[in-house]
Amino acid sequence: AGSFDKSVRIWDLAQEPQVAVLTNHTFWVSALAFSPDGKTLASASADPSIKFWDTGNWREVATLKGSQDEIWAIAFSSNGNTLFSGLKGGKIVAWDGRPHAPRTHVVRCPDDAVDFGLSSHGIPFCWHVNVTFNLWDPLTLRKLAEHPAPDFGFGDFVGTALTRGGERAAFATLHGSVYLWDVEREREITRFAGW
Repeated sequence: AGSFDKSVRIWDLAQEPQVAVLTNHTFWVSALAFSPDGKTLASASADPSIKFWDTGNWREVATLKGSQDEIWAIAFSSNGNTLFSGLKGGKIVAWDGRPHAPRTHVVRCPDDAVDFGLSSHGIPFCWHVNVTFNLWDPLTLRKLAEHPAPDFGFGDFVGTALTRGGERAAFATLHGSVYLWDVEREREITRFAGW
């Protein structure tokens, strides 16, 4: 768990005791992500930095610096080679996800973006003012084609979730409906009615 007291607290869910307290950040801890192999924990802070921790002994193994803004979200790509960080000002930075090989690439928020962010699987996505959306390939960071959104008003849209590979998306609306969308075929699969 990340905390406003600048610490990361590790718990054993099976036995419930606190295992470790990680204290090397200098400002509140805003986001956490485990690498797909479970060997590394990444912690992001508003200080702004990202730290890598070895989950075998909970020691810090690397720090990524260079963000010009507070870091509010992080997610690893499915192969663990890239770590994405979402910044307060709207940029997404792609870092080398391996602790000892830092490099960066910035995915900038498009000028016509209404919503720009990261899925939980580290796939950058963007909603545009013309009611289309697009994804970025999480391995190459190539911007993918724009797709028309489901036929609901953008003002009703409140959230997006993507499958691990980005083939399907779920869109939630203010009135409680959820649309399941086939991204590649640009069609609705099904919808779940709201209230």
